[in-house]
Amino acid sequence: SPLRFGNTQGFESQIQFFGSLDNVRFWNEAFDLDKVNYWMRRPLFDRGVPKTDSLIAAWNFEGDATDVTGEHDGAILGGAFLEQSGSIYNFDCNQNGILDSCELPTNDCNANGIPDDCDDLADCNANGIGDVCDIDGGTSIDVNLDGIPDECQCVPDIVADGVVDFTDLLTLLNEKGPCPSPCRSDLNGDGVVNFEDLLQLLSAWGACK
Repeated sequence: SPLRFGNTQGFESQIQFFGSLDNVRFWNEAFDLDKVNYWMRRPLFDRGVPKTDSLIAAWNFEGDATDVTGEHDGAILGGAFLEQSGSIYNFDCNQNGILDSCELPTNDCNANGIPDDCDDLADCNANGIGDVCDIDGGTSIDVNLDGIPDECQCVPDIVADGVVDFTDLLTLLNEKGPCPSPCRSDLNGDGVVNFEDLLQLLSAWGACK
């Protein structure tokens, strides 16, 4: 049977929906509530909106009931009508008077479609800047490319056992020479495991702090 919005038992029924509908979307996967609340305020093809390969149908009601996927075009029937209203996409998550869509080019270092000051970014060094933004902006170095600023880690602990010892030393010596990134023994990130990396390891000898 046909899918109806605002009515379930025919136009003669007294069970009718009184209100407005806009941007109705059907997906074939489940999203958590936070993502739903955020994505519902974004155009379908904005950054940060889920991949459209999981989209079954979507009706924007921009002039008609065309399905943007091209698979399920509908029709406006009965007493329903279209009316012009303000954009639902004029969202300002940080309430700074600038629309999120206008801030993204300079305030979205991880390109997830959420302004950085509204995003829940880890900040291991407590400098008020998300770790990913620290690394992207050059404020912090991430030699091992694990997404965590090196100043928050014990980088010379190559095997990650909490201690810089002979195990790490042997690992470094075994990987000496050119070492393309990511290279766990290239402690200074210059692309080569050499004497400089050895000195850095020896200077951190013992339990990681």
